[in-house]
Amino acid sequence: MCWIVSDVELRIFTSCASAGDNVVDNDNEIEKYDNKFTMRKIVTILSLLTLIASSCGQGNQKKENMLEFYTEKEFKIIDSHIDKTFGKCKNVFHEIVSPDIHVDICVIEPTKQRNYYTLVTMGMGAYKMNIPSELKSNKIDRAELLITLPPDWDLTHLDEEINYWPIRWLKIMARLPIEQNTWLGWGHSVPNGEPFAENTGFSGMLVTMPYFFGEKSASCKLPNKEIVRFYQLVPLYENEMQYKIENGAEALEDLFPDNFDMIVNVNRKNMFEK
Repeated sequence: MCWIVSDVELRIFTSCASAGDNVVDNDNEIEKYDNKFTMRKIVTILSLLTLIASSCGQGNQKKENMLEFYTEKEFKIIDSHIDKTFGKCKNVFHEIVSPDIHVDICVIEPTKQRNYYTLVTMGMGAYKMNIPSELKSNKIDRAELLITLPPDWDLTHLDEEINYWPIRWLKIMARLPIEQNTWLGWGHSVPNGEPFAENTGFSGMLVTMPYFFGEKSASCKLPNKEIVRFYQLVPLYENEMQYKIENGAEALEDLFPDNFDMIVNVNRKNMFEK
């Protein structure tokens, strides 16, 4: 018998591994907040299923019904990279329903040295993005995303969009390359068409480098020599998005003041308002 990893199976595994944990349900985006050890157990289970699936024919099962995820060895390397460059991750938002890739959100809590939350995706890079042929030699077809939030950001009441939208957009951006058969990299931007939530005017996301974490944070080499890139998301106002579209990401970043804070501030001053 051949096994197909489905969202139903993933729900079972996560429920068995972390029954009784805090459950968040945002418009059917169901997650559990749990320690990182549970995520490791889930990855081990998924890795075993991959071996089973790859060792036998899949019959008439379509490839799009298969989950894509890191092997256990790849997971450990990515996990170590996050710990070493962004900070120790003790807790994770586990995704229960996963239609294509399994995207968990690693939560790195504020410290004296870095007084802000860092949220990093874990799983986006298991999928190889559709990179233009002229850029394939740059090894930018795998990526993970992060966003930084102030230390007083409420990560407990995620049924309220004013708290949940950064997590929602990490997931939206992580799946965009799959859903649109495209890719994400430095300088790309994605509009929302309206403010993310009632407490901010931000309505778009810029994909940029994790400048504050140092050059080494931006890439991680897997055992097969492939590279997983790490990009930071920075929310933008509509006119900032339009300027970027018309002039390019480099021109927009040149306008960032020297003290520009990449930690999300829902009341950040618009760069084009005096």
